[in-house]
Amino acid sequence: MLEELRWGKRCKVKNQCIFGTFCGYDTKGKVLFLDEELGTIKKYSRSKIEPTYERLPWIILQLWTT
Repeated sequence: MLEELRWGKRCKVKNQCIFGTFCGYDTKGKVLFLDEELGTIKKYSRSKIEPTYERLPWIILQLWTT
């Protein structure tokens, strides 16, 4: 079962290391996905996108690993 996506939720493309933000759906039902690295919006089938963890601020990661 596909988990619900909400606007602004961090996601990734399944079986790839492409992370980004969910930006809604187009008129044909495709997911609008803002690629973090490229800064561009791409369209994917809903089945190709999965929700992922929220990225922690770097200072918390730095404190946690020391």
